[in-house]
Amino acid sequence: KIYLFNTQKKLSEKIKFLYNFFLKKYHTVIVFDGKNISNFFLLFIKSKSKFTFLYRKGTISNKVYLYLIAIVYKIFNIKYEILHNRDQIEKNCEDNYPNKYKSLI
Repeated sequence: KIYLFNTQKKLSEKIKFLYNFFLKKYHTVIVFDGKNISNFFLLFIKSKSKFTFLYRKGTISNKVYLYLIAIVYKIFNIKYEILHNRDQIEKNCEDNYPNKYKSLI
């Protein structure tokens, strides 16, 4: 099941998402967008396998955030890949989304 947020109604969509998926059990959950709210919701969905993408932005606060979120994900047994954000990819970083997506196959 694929769920796409209606970005025009953000608050109502988040509430609807929690209502529909909170503590329900699924086989696999994958978060592609890497947004904080999506990663937060990932903690409350039961599944055998969870996977998400985290985006490295190059700032010190982002490095601290990635370190802390990696600890939380290890505790909850959530797999993740760290990718460069769009600005870093445009600056010719080769570690990008298509290459990491191939690691899932």
